[in-house]
Amino acid sequence: MATTMVEKEPKSDRPIFPLYMTRHELAEGLKKTVRSVDRLILIGEGPPYVQIGNTKLFRREAVAQWLRSRETPARPKTKRRGGR
Repeated sequence: MATTMVEKEPKSDRPIFPLYMTRHELAEGLKKTVRSVDRLILIGEGPPYVQIGNTKLFRREAVAQWLRSRETPARPKTKRRGGR
């Protein structure tokens, strides 16, 4: 039986660096799973990151900019016709 190594990052209440966050912290902040964050990175739609070894670190300001770039303007509510 072969064992596979799974990348684990320690979950902590304190950030590693005040300016950076881990994948786990990003996922928690977005209310998504780490796998969802990994998927965004894989398809090129995630925030920019720095990789040191197997650890990806996200600069908090870059994440804020990435979120702003994904904003969608609110559409005014329109009355529907047809009685629905």
